[in-house]
Amino acid sequence: TGAAVGLVLGDMRELGSHAEEAHLQVGLHAAQALPTFVVAVGEHSRVIAEAATKGGIDAVHVATPEAAADEVVRRRFDILFVKASRGTGLDRTVQALLERLPSEDRPGQNPSAAP
Repeated sequence: TGAAVGLVLGDMRELGSHAEEAHLQVGLHAAQALPTFVVAVGEHSRVIAEAATKGGIDAVHVATPEAAADEVVRRRFDILFVKASRGTGLDRTVQALLERLPSEDRPGQNPSAAP
């Protein structure tokens, strides 16, 4: 059995006229990776969620990093990948998750887990 992988993907900034196509490509590639879910954060990332959904992935679009944390805590995952331009603020998503997840579910907090 494989690990349940979740993706939190946010806006990539400063792409100008390439923004929509770049976000579409991220969504398509995300779907090919077969994650358990995708949470897309930010204005341009709506395209990521739409592409992932069309690829058969459970995907949702949210407006804020805090809303992303709300979505993630409702879902089961073993590994969570979080990536966006710094200005998207996904550090706030990570901080909210660290505050809300039980300590045994935090990375590096389970001594019985294999390295």
